[in-house]
Amino acid sequence: MSQLGLVLDQVIARYAAGEHQAEAARARAEFLEATGQVFDDDPWFEERITAFLEWYALERPLDGRGSRPIDQYLCDATLASEARAAARALASSHWSLFRVLELAPGRAHLEDLLAGGRFVVHERRKLTGIEAGDVFEARLLSDSGKTLFGRTFCFHPRDAVEAILEVIAEASERRNSKQDLLFRLAERRLRCERYRNVHAAKLYAAR
Repeated sequence: MSQLGLVLDQVIARYAAGEHQAEAARARAEFLEATGQVFDDDPWFEERITAFLEWYALERPLDGRGSRPIDQYLCDATLASEARAAARALASSHWSLFRVLELAPGRAHLEDLLAGGRFVVHERRKLTGIEAGDVFEARLLSDSGKTLFGRTFCFHPRDAVEAILEVIAEASERRNSKQDLLFRLAERRLRCERYRNVHAAKLYAAR
Protein backbone atom coordinates (compact mmCIF):
# COMPACT_ATOMS: atom_id res chain seq x y z
CA MET A 1 0.00 0.00 0.00
CA SER A 2 1.23 3.52 -0.80
CA GLN A 3 2.04 6.09 1.87
CA LEU A 4 -1.09 7.98 0.78
CA GLY A 5 -3.22 4.93 1.43
CA LEU A 6 -1.57 4.23 4.77
CA VAL A 7 -2.15 7.79 5.98
CA LEU A 8 -5.75 7.80 4.79
CA ASP A 9 -6.38 4.60 6.74
CA GLN A 10 -4.77 6.14 9.82
CA VAL A 11 -7.00 9.21 9.58
CA ILE A 12 -10.09 7.03 9.24
CA ALA A 13 -9.05 4.82 12.16
CA ARG A 14 -8.37 7.84 14.38
CA TYR A 15 -11.47 9.91 13.58
CA ALA A 16 -14.15 7.32 12.83
CA ALA A 17 -13.79 5.34 16.06
CA GLY A 18 -13.43 5.92 19.79
CA GLU A 19 -14.66 9.34 20.88
CA HIS A 20 -15.62 10.12 17.27
CA GLN A 21 -17.62 6.92 16.66
CA ALA A 22 -21.03 8.52 17.23
CA GLU A 23 -20.20 11.45 14.95
CA ALA A 24 -18.96 9.08 12.25
CA ALA A 25 -22.23 7.16 12.49
CA ARG A 26 -24.21 10.39 12.06
CA ALA A 27 -22.03 11.37 9.11
CA ARG A 28 -22.57 7.98 7.50
CA ALA A 29 -26.33 8.38 7.83
CA GLU A 30 -26.10 11.86 6.24
CA PHE A 31 -23.96 10.53 3.40
CA LEU A 32 -26.24 7.61 2.60
CA GLU A 33 -29.34 9.79 2.84
CA ALA A 34 -27.85 12.07 0.19
CA THR A 35 -26.19 9.50 -2.08
CA GLY A 36 -28.65 6.62 -1.75
CA GLN A 37 -29.22 3.99 0.90
CA VAL A 38 -27.26 0.76 0.57
CA PHE A 39 -27.60 -2.42 2.59
CA ASP A 40 -25.14 -5.05 3.72
CA ASP A 41 -26.16 -7.52 1.02
CA ASP A 42 -26.04 -4.99 -1.85
CA PRO A 43 -23.25 -5.74 -4.37
CA TRP A 44 -22.21 -2.07 -4.23
CA PHE A 45 -22.25 -1.82 -0.41
CA GLU A 46 -18.47 -1.97 0.06
CA GLU A 47 -17.88 0.56 -2.73
CA ARG A 48 -20.24 3.13 -1.19
CA ILE A 49 -18.92 2.69 2.34
CA THR A 50 -15.37 3.14 1.07
CA ALA A 51 -16.53 6.32 -0.67
CA PHE A 52 -18.14 7.50 2.57
CA LEU A 53 -14.96 6.96 4.59
CA GLU A 54 -12.85 8.88 2.07
CA TRP A 55 -15.36 11.74 2.08
CA TYR A 56 -15.58 11.74 5.88
CA ALA A 57 -11.81 11.91 6.28
CA LEU A 58 -11.10 14.48 3.57
CA GLU A 59 -14.22 16.61 3.12
CA ARG A 60 -16.51 16.76 6.15
CA PRO A 61 -15.68 19.23 8.97
CA LEU A 62 -15.85 17.68 12.41
CA ASP A 63 -18.76 18.86 14.54
CA GLY A 64 -17.90 21.98 16.48
CA ARG A 65 -14.41 22.30 15.03
CA GLY A 66 -14.81 23.54 11.48
CA SER A 67 -11.84 21.46 10.37
CA ARG A 68 -11.75 18.10 8.65
CA PRO A 69 -10.25 14.92 10.13
CA ILE A 70 -7.27 15.29 7.77
CA ASP A 71 -6.66 18.81 9.13
CA GLN A 72 -6.71 17.53 12.70
CA TYR A 73 -4.32 14.75 11.75
CA LEU A 74 -1.87 17.32 10.37
CA CYS A 75 -1.83 19.04 13.77
CA ASP A 76 -0.02 16.04 15.24
CA ALA A 77 3.50 17.29 15.90
CA THR A 78 4.86 13.73 16.10
CA LEU A 79 4.14 12.87 12.46
CA ALA A 80 7.09 11.58 10.46
CA SER A 81 8.04 13.63 7.41
CA GLU A 82 6.73 10.99 4.98
CA ALA A 83 3.37 10.82 6.73
CA ARG A 84 3.11 14.61 6.90
CA ALA A 85 3.83 14.94 3.16
CA ALA A 86 1.18 12.34 2.36
CA ALA A 87 -1.31 14.03 4.68
CA ARG A 88 -0.72 17.38 2.97
CA ALA A 89 -1.35 15.76 -0.40
CA LEU A 90 -4.60 14.28 0.88
CA ALA A 91 -5.64 17.58 2.46
CA SER A 92 -5.18 19.42 -0.84
CA SER A 93 -6.81 16.72 -2.99
CA HIS A 94 -9.27 17.72 -5.69
CA TRP A 95 -12.69 16.03 -5.68
CA SER A 96 -14.81 16.60 -8.77
CA LEU A 97 -16.57 15.22 -11.83
CA PHE A 98 -14.36 14.41 -14.80
CA ARG A 99 -14.73 13.45 -18.44
CA VAL A 100 -12.15 11.28 -20.17
CA LEU A 101 -10.55 13.07 -23.11
CA GLU A 102 -7.94 10.46 -23.96
CA LEU A 103 -6.47 7.27 -22.54
CA ALA A 104 -2.91 6.06 -22.94
CA PRO A 105 -0.97 3.29 -21.18
CA GLY A 106 -0.54 4.44 -17.59
CA ARG A 107 -2.21 7.80 -18.19
CA ALA A 108 -5.64 9.38 -18.42
CA HIS A 109 -6.28 12.84 -19.86
CA LEU A 110 -9.27 14.38 -18.09
CA GLU A 111 -11.48 17.45 -18.24
CA ASP A 112 -12.96 18.79 -15.01
CA LEU A 113 -16.65 19.35 -15.73
CA LEU A 114 -17.29 21.40 -12.59
CA ALA A 115 -14.26 23.61 -12.01
CA GLY A 116 -12.76 23.64 -15.50
CA GLY A 117 -9.21 22.70 -16.32
CA ARG A 118 -7.53 19.62 -17.68
CA PHE A 119 -5.37 17.02 -15.97
CA VAL A 120 -3.02 14.23 -16.94
CA VAL A 121 -3.39 11.50 -14.33
CA HIS A 122 -0.85 8.74 -13.87
CA GLU A 123 -2.52 5.43 -13.08
CA ARG A 124 -0.89 2.01 -12.83
CA ARG A 125 -4.21 0.27 -12.27
CA LYS A 126 -5.95 -0.80 -15.45
CA LEU A 127 -9.20 1.15 -15.75
CA THR A 128 -11.15 -1.66 -17.35
CA GLY A 129 -13.97 -0.67 -19.68
CA ILE A 130 -13.23 3.07 -19.57
CA GLU A 131 -13.30 4.98 -22.84
CA ALA A 132 -12.90 8.53 -24.08
CA GLY A 133 -16.08 10.47 -23.32
CA ASP A 134 -16.89 8.62 -20.11
CA VAL A 135 -17.85 10.69 -17.06
CA PHE A 136 -17.03 9.82 -13.47
CA GLU A 137 -16.57 11.23 -10.00
CA ALA A 138 -13.05 10.90 -8.61
CA ARG A 139 -10.43 12.49 -6.40
CA LEU A 140 -7.07 13.68 -7.71
CA LEU A 141 -3.94 13.94 -5.58
CA SER A 142 -0.47 15.32 -6.23
CA ASP A 143 2.39 13.02 -5.26
CA SER A 144 6.06 13.52 -6.16
CA GLY A 145 5.16 15.80 -9.05
CA LYS A 146 2.55 13.43 -10.51
CA THR A 147 -1.23 13.62 -10.40
CA LEU A 148 -2.80 10.40 -9.15
CA PHE A 149 -6.30 9.06 -8.62
CA GLY A 150 -7.62 8.67 -5.11
CA ARG A 151 -9.17 5.53 -3.76
CA THR A 152 -12.77 5.76 -4.94
CA PHE A 153 -14.66 6.37 -8.17
CA CYS A 154 -18.28 6.70 -9.21
CA PHE A 155 -18.65 5.90 -12.90
CA HIS A 156 -21.77 7.19 -14.61
CA PRO A 157 -23.57 5.52 -17.54
CA ARG A 158 -22.49 6.64 -20.98
CA ASP A 159 -26.07 7.10 -22.15
CA ALA A 160 -26.68 9.56 -19.30
CA VAL A 161 -23.87 11.97 -20.18
CA GLU A 162 -26.09 14.54 -21.90
CA ALA A 163 -28.52 14.48 -19.00
CA ILE A 164 -25.60 14.92 -16.59
CA LEU A 165 -24.41 17.99 -18.48
CA GLU A 166 -27.90 19.46 -18.17
CA VAL A 167 -27.92 18.73 -14.42
CA ILE A 168 -24.56 20.51 -14.10
CA ALA A 169 -25.84 23.57 -15.97
CA GLU A 170 -28.94 23.70 -13.79
CA ALA A 171 -26.87 23.33 -10.60
CA SER A 172 -24.60 26.17 -11.74
CA GLU A 173 -27.57 28.48 -12.29
CA ARG A 174 -28.91 27.65 -8.84
CA ARG A 175 -25.44 27.98 -7.28
CA ASN A 176 -25.67 24.51 -5.78
CA SER A 177 -22.53 23.37 -4.00
CA LYS A 178 -20.16 20.90 -5.61
CA GLN A 179 -20.94 18.42 -2.87
CA ASP A 180 -24.69 18.65 -3.41
CA LEU A 181 -24.22 18.06 -7.12
CA LEU A 182 -21.87 15.10 -6.72
CA PHE A 183 -24.15 13.55 -4.11
CA ARG A 184 -27.16 13.97 -6.38
CA LEU A 185 -25.36 12.28 -9.27
CA ALA A 186 -24.18 9.44 -7.03
CA GLU A 187 -27.76 8.89 -5.91
CA ARG A 188 -28.90 8.76 -9.55
CA ARG A 189 -26.16 6.23 -10.31
CA LEU A 190 -27.50 4.01 -7.55
CA ARG A 191 -31.02 4.38 -8.94
CA CYS A 192 -29.71 3.03 -12.25
CA GLU A 193 -28.54 -0.10 -10.45
CA ARG A 194 -31.90 -0.56 -8.77
CA TYR A 195 -34.13 0.29 -11.76
CA ARG A 196 -32.39 -1.31 -14.70
CA ASN A 197 -35.60 -1.30 -16.75
CA VAL A 198 -35.63 2.56 -16.80
CA HIS A 199 -33.40 4.46 -19.20
CA ALA A 200 -30.46 6.02 -17.36
CA ALA A 201 -30.94 9.46 -18.92
CA LYS A 202 -34.48 9.59 -17.56
CA LEU A 203 -33.33 8.72 -14.04
CA TYR A 204 -30.59 11.36 -14.07
CA ALA A 205 -32.97 14.03 -15.36
CA ALA A 206 -35.53 13.32 -12.64
CA ARG A 207 -35.81 15.94 -9.89
